[in-house]
Amino acid sequence: MAGKTKREARGLTGLEVLGVAIRAEVEAHRYYTQAMKEVRNPLLREKLSRLAAEEKRHRQILEERYRRSSGEEFPAIPRKGAVEGKGKMPKDLSPEEMLQVAIKKEREAAQFYQQQALRSADMSGRFMLEYLADFERSHERSLQAELKALNRFPDWFSLKDPMVMLVGP
Repeated sequence: MAGKTKREARGLTGLEVLGVAIRAEVEAHRYYTQAMKEVRNPLLREKLSRLAAEEKRHRQILEERYRRSSGEEFPAIPRKGAVEGKGKMPKDLSPEEMLQVAIKKEREAAQFYQQQALRSADMSGRFMLEYLADFERSHERSLQAELKALNRFPDWFSLKDPMVMLVGP
């Protein structure tokens, strides 16, 4: 364990887990909101909007859990920890890269929540973390479907009227 701080060696506390998770949800919401601005396809824009709304709702769930657990209004959000949301925003990425980054972030979030659920001694906390892990996995699957569509039809993101593709011969 050479080079690890005491906090890293002991793992995160329950409140630190919530702080890391809140930060990840805020950054995921920001990512999807920015991505919506970068695509013309209304079906994809709607999907990204739904993902952004779900990430916002996840943040609210986590913040409420934090308030109930700590009695404090605003969580101390650690700068470092398991799920990292920083990186290039969609305007800096190709459509394929944008989806690949989002898929990776969703996978990492699901793994983080699942690992923390397994460590949780509190059954309601475990349930909440497993619930969030399941949601993040569903986001990953949804994004993989978009990547598959993009790989089959590279202009998918730029179509103003994707219905042409959906009702073709």
